[in-house]
Amino acid sequence: MKQKVLEVINVCNDGLFKALFRDIKVREMVATFVSKILHIDKELIKRGEFQGGELIKKNKNEKAKTSDIIIKLENGDRIIIEMNQFPSKNIFEKNTSYGFSLLSEIVPVGSKDYPKVYIINIDCFNKFKTKSPIIRFKLRDEEGNEEINIYESVHVIVENVLSDEYNGDEDIKKVVKLLMMKDIKKMKKEFAKEEMYMAAIRRVEELSTDPNHVGYYKLEEAHKQDLYGMWEAGKENGIGIGRELGIKDGIGIGREQGIKDGQIMQQKEMINNMLAKNFDMETISEIVNMPVPEIKKLQKKLK
Repeated sequence: MKQKVLEVINVCNDGLFKALFRDIKVREMVATFVSKILHIDKELIKRGEFQGGELIKKNKNEKAKTSDIIIKLENGDRIIIEMNQFPSKNIFEKNTSYGFSLLSEIVPVGSKDYPKVYIINIDCFNKFKTKSPIIRFKLRDEEGNEEINIYESVHVIVENVLSDEYNGDEDIKKVVKLLMMKDIKKMKKEFAKEEMYMAAIRRVEELSTDPNHVGYYKLEEAHKQDLYGMWEAGKENGIGIGRELGIKDGIGIGREQGIKDGQIMQQKEMINNMLAKNFDMETISEIVNMPVPEIKKLQKKLK
């Protein structure tokens, strides 16, 4: 007996999003999307190893860090893709910590050729209160000078990409539009003549009729709605979204070019990760562009 398709489908649901974007049948669409955002060769992305799951902990007491999708490229670079459905507390700090945890894992000790970590955040909300469809952050030092090119965080602001004013890449807009659509019939009608997107829609339909996946999907949707309700209540009391162009108290992602306090926090997180892995001081100094004596002072404070 054929399973009934869910009447309303939420592709932004964590379980569904992960299953879709990791699937080899949808690789062409995902690689195109990532390539257009990061300006990386699409074929390199397609050959990458698509993973997900828990990142390595710095110590046994640290909370588990689970990333939605990690793409391991053959040149050593890593790409993290995170679906941010709701603006929960500290969501960007959490995602940033994923990037730096991963960076500390892949930087080879003593190497002069450093791999790079990219994070693509698909934001179903406009926490930065910006009109830009895509905003980018790079690691900077305390003076605001750009450091070694090893880290980049990109935010795809859904509402701005779908705006009539958006005049960017059409494939980026189409992927975002597909992710936001709730009805499979409408998806098929919208993308009927485009095989790359139809492959993704067929996979969504398969997942929406899989009894095991549907059960998990419904449970997760109920949990997410509860979290969203809590966030909305908190926002009314002044707790939620924080001030414009930065996270409250100056420790968030910061403004488009990076708020100073946020960059310092990121730098300390990176140094802490490398110290935990016993990187030598000279290597850390080269990566973070900080003199060895300052790193030693920071090491004492971190103990």
